[in-house]
Amino acid sequence: MDVLDRFREVKRVAVLVERFGLLQSVLRLQSRRRLRRLRPGVTIVIATWNSDEFLPIALKGIRRFTDATTQILVVDNHSDVNPRPLCDLFSARLIRLPANLRHSVALDIGFLLSSTEYVMSLDADAFPFSESWLPTFLEPLGKGFDVVGCECAREYAHPCCLAMRTETFVSGRHTFRAQESQDGGHEGWNDVGELISRRAGPDRVAIVPKTDSVHGGEWFVGATFGDVVYHNAYSSRHLHLPSPNSDGLDPSEDFVMTRHFALDTWNEALGRWGPATWH
Repeated sequence: MDVLDRFREVKRVAVLVERFGLLQSVLRLQSRRRLRRLRPGVTIVIATWNSDEFLPIALKGIRRFTDATTQILVVDNHSDVNPRPLCDLFSARLIRLPANLRHSVALDIGFLLSSTEYVMSLDADAFPFSESWLPTFLEPLGKGFDVVGCECAREYAHPCCLAMRTETFVSGRHTFRAQESQDGGHEGWNDVGELISRRAGPDRVAIVPKTDSVHGGEWFVGATFGDVVYHNAYSSRHLHLPSPNSDGLDPSEDFVMTRHFALDTWNEALGRWGPATWH
């Protein structure tokens, strides 16, 4: 089998995994067996793809504002640069996928591999900047809520930072996959992770509100949530896709969807909430 044939084989497997959830089904069976053996604590799952501009800050923030028992699991969608040295530096476990299986699949894999009581998603272009960030997302789970996440325009818990009990995710058969309609669009505007909130219901979802922004406006290009976490939306898309014009967003409108605007926003956010401000 030559290199091209191997590439095609990997791509076929990637399509099966992404479209039919075969890998998730296997992992879900294994995760159900682990539920009785879950350890106290939290696993933070970061799905990455060519995020080397952002990932170091996310890992640094986690290690700065949590104790050493916090588990970090990086699920890498076969980035051009292997993030293993960076993960080793911050004592993070790395799962490197054989192809880009998409953000939602990587999050499913990470959540199903969690062996702790709580599991959280954190985008690679997001970072905590407060000692209270974990309590902000975990305490509502002890008060009757099933899902805690950042504010989004359609009032669901956005997975840029989202927390659940591992048992809830596994036993409830939750998934971050969007529910696609027959014509290939997103039925009901379902986005990555949105179906989790829809299935849980509004009474079981706690929303951490947007508290500040960098050129954010209605687009949430750069925003803080609960004064504890920052997220720089669309960063990887701006910098690495051939065209950032996805999800019906116009890359020319209001100077919002351009590559250098994403980095300008990120650099301003680092000046306001980044490592130089941590004491």
